[in-house]
Order: sequence, then structure tokens, then C-alpha cells
Amino acid sequence: MDVNFPATVFEIVLMGRIPQVGMVHRLHRKDREKVGQVLQTFAISDLKDRKIGQLSGGQQQRVFVAKAVVGDPKLLILDEPTSGVDAQSKNEFYTMLEKLNRDMGITIILSSHDIATVTKLANRVACINTSLFFCGSTSEFASSPVISNVYGYPVELMHHTHHP
Repeated sequence: MDVNFPATVFEIVLMGRIPQVGMVHRLHRKDREKVGQVLQTFAISDLKDRKIGQLSGGQQQRVFVAKAVVGDPKLLILDEPTSGVDAQSKNEFYTMLEKLNRDMGITIILSSHDIATVTKLANRVACINTSLFFCGSTSEFASSPVISNVYGYPVELMHHTHHP
């Protein structure tokens, strides 16, 4: 993102309301209030006046998902959303996605090569590599030989617990 891009976080997220009001209509106070609520939900209210290009990769990801969520979607489709994001931001991002799914009922389809995260967070898994290798529950996926078949060599999943 260009650090000189002339839009603030608030303005970027506000753009997510345009599909609800249309291009020729004005955004109203309720739209701005909705943006404020979403900024709070995503813990980025303190960034609202900052230019988007001045944010870290993790902060930018939160802003872009906030822009999508402010439009009240029923479904989010994310392609490798934590690529280029540090470990702490990645964990915070996935925690935020869990909250969106649980508290707002948003269905999330996530494309990721991070098998550990997928098996920890997802309810269902579709494993695709040129063709569909597997589609089913996360527990079925974790206990199946499909991962080894996809990678072409034996793979064992190991889950690590959080250590303080």
C-alpha cells in the first residue's frame, strides 16, 4: 500500500457502506455510526484518522476486513489473509475471525496453506490441489492420510499448546 494514498482508515471502512446506499446516494449519520461500531469491534478506533498506507500489514488486514464487515455480509471469502503478517497479528486476526463467525454469524471461507491453523479453527475442510482431495469435518481431515497424499510424503500433524 502506498504510504501517500490519501484515504484514512475511517474513509476506507466507510466505503464498505456504498453497496448498501448506492453510488448516487449520500452516506448518512447511521452509516458513520455503523463504521464507528465496526472500528470498535476490530479494535482499530484509535487508527481512524491514520492514512491506510501508514499502517502495518496486520492493521491493514483488519481495516480491509472491517470494510467488508461494515456492509453486513453473511459470507466472507479470504485468500491467504495472513500472508506477510507477523505471528502476533496473525493470532489476533484469527481470533477476530472466530468472533465474527461466533458472534455475528458470518460464514467464513478461508484459503490457506497453514494446515495447523486450519485444523485448529475450521469446522470443515476442503483440501484442493488441482482437484478435490478431501471434503469433510476437521477431525476427519486431521486423522486421514489425505495430507500425506497431497504433499507426496508422510506428514504428521502436531498441535502445540500456548506457552506463556
